[in-house]
Amino acid sequence: MRTVQEALAAASQLRKEADHQKNECLTQVAAGLPGKVDELAKRVAHAEPEITKALGKEGVDQLRTELSHEAALLAADIQGAANEIEWPMPQSDLAKVDARKIHSALFNYMYGRRVDTLASVFKRHGYSIRDSNSQRQGLVLPQSLYEEDKFGPVAGALTALAQAESRVSRANAADDSSTVDDIWGD
Repeated sequence: MRTVQEALAAASQLRKEADHQKNECLTQVAAGLPGKVDELAKRVAHAEPEITKALGKEGVDQLRTELSHEAALLAADIQGAANEIEWPMPQSDLAKVDARKIHSALFNYMYGRRVDTLASVFKRHGYSIRDSNSQRQGLVLPQSLYEEDKFGPVAGALTALAQAESRVSRANAADDSSTVDDIWGD
């Protein structure tokens, strides 16, 4: 029973650390989002100079103001999304969560209506949002709004948590087996 309690205590600590790292990750993404959106807007402006020239300084300022507003809304949404994101966990005791899996979780959360709000601002101002036959915009993709190489701490925390939860399961199984053996009289 002591082994189970120790394993549960360790898992509890690692769960707190994983939750902390999830929040830190989302804080980092949210903080960087306005700058990433502005960088994207500048690339779009350069990619379609005729639209940019037609908008002029006033039109571009309006575009940037609208994008800044939408980016702030998206940043606030992301900041509070720790419990809504389907964070990855390793599939076995030997597997690890890597930054790519964190990217996939964030991509799945952000793709669709969340990034489409940014794309709609570009579209209203005349820029191409690369609509495909599936009616999905291809201009604003989640991976352009964060840096995957910053996901190491949350990936490591999720891996450590999964390993701790596995130790809890093994300790429970050993305790159950020992209790049954005691009851059985062996």
